[in-house]
Amino acid sequence: MEGLIYKILDYKESSCLVYLYTLEGLEEVLVYQAKKYNSLNMPFCEVLNYVSYNRSGKSLKKLLDYEIINRFTNIKNSYIKLKYASIILEILRQIDDVRYPKILDFTIKTLKEMEIKDDVISICFIYLVKMLKIFGILPNLNDDILDISYTNNIDKLELSNLIKQAYYDRDFTTKASKGAFCNVINYYNKLDAINTYYIYKMLED
Repeated sequence: MEGLIYKILDYKESSCLVYLYTLEGLEEVLVYQAKKYNSLNMPFCEVLNYVSYNRSGKSLKKLLDYEIINRFTNIKNSYIKLKYASIILEILRQIDDVRYPKILDFTIKTLKEMEIKDDVISICFIYLVKMLKIFGILPNLNDDILDISYTNNIDKLELSNLIKQAYYDRDFTTKASKGAFCNVINYYNKLDAINTYYIYKMLED
């Protein structure tokens, strides 16, 4: 099984509950003794790790062994990159009962772009636009004016065209301002697709 770790919670004295998005959707795995300094499982338990792992159990699965595919170190070492990657994880965390393998693939592809490029706002903007479809709120791309709560003095037609460009963008070339980014967050918020409270908090920091 492959998965991206998006949240970790302490469990009892020395163990952790690790939450991942996998090819089969969201999954929770118990990692024994993960907090002990000499634990072989400690490296597994880090948010943003992309991992391959085996687990056992039915209700609460337990980690058996693992391999870290990508730590996304450049993202973790950059405050700005980590902030926008955290927004991606927050979007991913709120996907309920969607088992669509391309979501994980697309998320990993997006994070790889963040690893090597500095324009993280544009990369995250493209991710948010494409993920609208997963939440069932894909705008009508044939309309020139989208029903969005507009801010930052952005022209409606300009934003509409930018969203269309981002939706069809396969190479992360679309350039978006923070104002355009915030408007897409407003779109999620207006249609109650996700809880955007923590996203707004991240943008304020």
